[in-house]
Amino acid sequence: MEKQLMYNALNENFFEIKNNFEIYQDVKSHLLYGQRKKCQISIMIPTYLRNKYLKETLISALNQNTNIPYEIVVVDNNDNFDDNETLEMIKNFNSDNIAYYKNEKNLGMFGNWNRCIELANGEWILILHDDDTIEKNYIQEMVKYINATPNVAAIECTYNSINEKSEQIIEQKSWKNKYVNRIFKNYLLKINARDFYYSHPIGIMGLFFNKQKAIEIGGFNDKWFPTSDYIFILNLAYRYDVLLLNHPLLNYRIAVNASLTIKHLIGIFEMDAYMVRSIYQTIFNGKKSKKLSKIQECFVLEREKSLKPLTFKLSEEEINYFNEEIKNFNKYMGYGEYTAKKERYFSSKYKKHKLYMLLFHRVKVGKKK
Repeated sequence: MEKQLMYNALNENFFEIKNNFEIYQDVKSHLLYGQRKKCQISIMIPTYLRNKYLKETLISALNQNTNIPYEIVVVDNNDNFDDNETLEMIKNFNSDNIAYYKNEKNLGMFGNWNRCIELANGEWILILHDDDTIEKNYIQEMVKYINATPNVAAIECTYNSINEKSEQIIEQKSWKNKYVNRIFKNYLLKINARDFYYSHPIGIMGLFFNKQKAIEIGGFNDKWFPTSDYIFILNLAYRYDVLLLNHPLLNYRIAVNASLTIKHLIGIFEMDAYMVRSIYQTIFNGKKSKKLSKIQECFVLEREKSLKPLTFKLSEEEINYFNEEIKNFNKYMGYGEYTAKKERYFSSKYKKHKLYMLLFHRVKVGKKK
């Protein structure tokens, strides 16, 4: 197997603003169906050869219980213009609320997400995966909180996990998590950039964000693949108000979205390590602190532990390569082995931080009415 190159981003500044839209300015997106109109909300659906689930995604977007003007825009990254299957499926909806674009060149995942931002007519955007669905009250709920918090740049809702049959996956949780979630259900929590030092407190699934703010930070930087979405949100949280609504309004399809290639798994691990190092340098000003350094190391090693079960689809050769790459990377970063003592330490710090968020990061809007 060819040697997997380590992502060389140790000294990169993840908070640097770069215009990531200009890279593909010469690539056109052709409007093949629908007419554009003024609206407040844009549900943008980037897609690539996934019609099996796209139909269900479109139905959930069309069935919103709201009088707020919104549009649904599908942006197809399949540059084969002889393949009209997606176009014909969209035409069968016979809806004047759907528009369909096809890129004349495949822009890559994050390049297509940036194109979604550019094409959106609405002030607020949801990038909806082409195999996920949203609840009927998604737009109504999100707009309510946008109106109540005028300085906010983004709000993410929590989500339910579903399988390939659209059946909800019941996740086992400890009594403590159940207790916390019950008390703080339907609360808005403010997410700070430093929260990313402990975990990924918020993700792109169900994220309702302001178009202008997204443009100001340069959109999604493909250089940070495969964690460009987390770094996009990190930069929003660093510069603006970002909130988490502890209420599930999206259904996230686990079985299809699991990216289990060796390159993707190694990329997640290494880019997360670089990200927390950049947070340490930027937000904590590189403060010499054994506590912060230990939390950083434990977060990275905890990430390794969480990725190990996802290697089940890899060959034995790939698994051995993955383990060797992670071992070499940890040595390169100066991290040791993840002992039970370190695990207990990080678990304690993480739980304290999460409780602090729940108690002190609630915004003035407070509990959902």
